[in-house]
Amino acid sequence: SGEHLLALINDVLEMSKIEAGQLMLVDSCFDLHRLLYAIKDMFILKAADRGLELRVERSPDLPRYVCGDEGKLRQILINLLGNAIKFTFAGHITLRVKGYENPTGGLPAPYTLHIEVEDTGPGIAAQDCEAIFEAFMQTDRGRYMHGTGLGLSISRQFARLMEGDITVQSLLGQGSTFTCRVQLTTTEAVDVLPTEALRYVSGLAPEQPAYRILVVEDNPENCQLLVKLLEAIGFEVCAVENGADAIALYQEWHPHLICMDIQMPQMNGYEATRHIRQLEQQPQSLSSASHSRPPHTKIIALTANAFAEDQDASLKAGCDDFVAKPFSEAGLLDCIARHLGVRYTYAEDDPPLAVHPSHSAQPLSASSLRSLPQNWVIQVHEAALDLDETQLQRLIAELPAAQKPLAAALQTLVEGFRFETLVELTQL
Repeated sequence: SGEHLLALINDVLEMSKIEAGQLMLVDSCFDLHRLLYAIKDMFILKAADRGLELRVERSPDLPRYVCGDEGKLRQILINLLGNAIKFTFAGHITLRVKGYENPTGGLPAPYTLHIEVEDTGPGIAAQDCEAIFEAFMQTDRGRYMHGTGLGLSISRQFARLMEGDITVQSLLGQGSTFTCRVQLTTTEAVDVLPTEALRYVSGLAPEQPAYRILVVEDNPENCQLLVKLLEAIGFEVCAVENGADAIALYQEWHPHLICMDIQMPQMNGYEATRHIRQLEQQPQSLSSASHSRPPHTKIIALTANAFAEDQDASLKAGCDDFVAKPFSEAGLLDCIARHLGVRYTYAEDDPPLAVHPSHSAQPLSASSLRSLPQNWVIQVHEAALDLDETQLQRLIAELPAAQKPLAAALQTLVEGFRFETLVELTQL
């Protein structure tokens, strides 16, 4: 989420580069299947929270490894899916990905990637279908959805830079389909580096020592996150909240590795690290330790102070490595593996990509309510506008037994406080 927020901030900078003619492609080889899974993972909770079904349909012959500007392709997908979810209040969002090669008799082979993002939203008026691609331009509905009006404009410029384009087909009241084409090239898996970073660690490989890791962190939320992450992988973990406690537990427990926060009360990470390095030079007291002491405990500095001088200070204090906050799970686990020689097991390469919200009794659309009395629909609309949960509950209870699935779906919306969705569904 932090990386996505940074990408949004950079939109304005990208727009200035486009206008100055300085936008360039940064090509690299990447795992296309992994990219699609990561995009799905980014939007799955938001779609489910809005009661939407998120579908990802991938052609069986879609190549796994391709070359192109992964960053710009990712931003196109984020913008298109983000808009679809933002403007769709009921139904589903479908991402379809397919493509075809332009045979040349060798590698890298030119490849046209064809992407469709289909939604069941309110649709776009014909006169707005081109205007929405202009910078800072929004439809009447879009002006009330807290956007910048830059996403589609930037995405189209990205697609055209990649020798493609983005177009839209839409019908008012039925939804929209955005189609994107970009040019990539296919490649062999051996060209994609590093492959390990594209996989999700699920645990420790068998027949390894029981590694002990000490987490030193004064922020309770950060500490809990680290402890649960490392325990889930299979490490033995203890945690303390300041440098003085870290020194005491080091003498008793002798961890193999320490994740050391730098800014802490009482004693900071620099002082604690220097003290631990001094203790390593002293003979071990067999009576006071529950484990034998490793010859050299690895210490990784974890800090939000990410300037070069902070890294130098950490290494001079005796830390073996430096990881800046906010860090990624993969980055931290990779750092631990480098210093301890740990081997991991990995999750399946292709987790399921289609997700169906379990809390919705049936998919809802405006047509679902057409058979109901108009006066009842008007009352639901007004109650939703007033955020009147009690009145909505009473109106849903009036539905006959034959409408039980519809009543359950409406009840789910009320319980989830999705009044905006109810307003859209009952708009006459």
